[in-house]
Amino acid sequence: MNIKKLLVLSILVLILSIQKCYAAEWKEVSYKTYIDTSSVRMKQSENSDTYIIYWVKSLNNGRKWTKDLEKKYKTKLWFVLEQVAINENQKTFIIISSTSYDLYGESIDGYDNDINNRFLEWDKIPPETKIEEEYNFLENFLHRYRY
Repeated sequence: MNIKKLLVLSILVLILSIQKCYAAEWKEVSYKTYIDTSSVRMKQSENSDTYIIYWVKSLNNGRKWTKDLEKKYKTKLWFVLEQVAINENQKTFIIISSTSYDLYGESIDGYDNDINNRFLEWDKIPPETKIEEEYNFLENFLHRYRY
């Protein structure tokens, strides 16, 4: 092996070995619903609202929405991965990104929203729903870091 190849290989190994490795830390929020606590971020808006942005994974729980997706794509749904933003002050939310995966880990459906789109409608967090469970979990989780 000549010197140039050895030098390039050594530099490549060095670069790859010093890169940070981020691992998801999934915590169960409700039945078959998990939040990646390592992804939770706080963001302050121009009007002083506080946003909580995070990733949530919902496994196939046999409910109607999962059966509808399976019927539409003629494949078994494994899970849906979503990036969600909650406006903590207004107690509203929006799904920034959503991707559905089949049992082979292949993407079968998805969409993206621009969180900065001022025409985007944020929904109120309804009581006794999955999103309210996520909100309550995050409030308790973040409480440890605020006080």
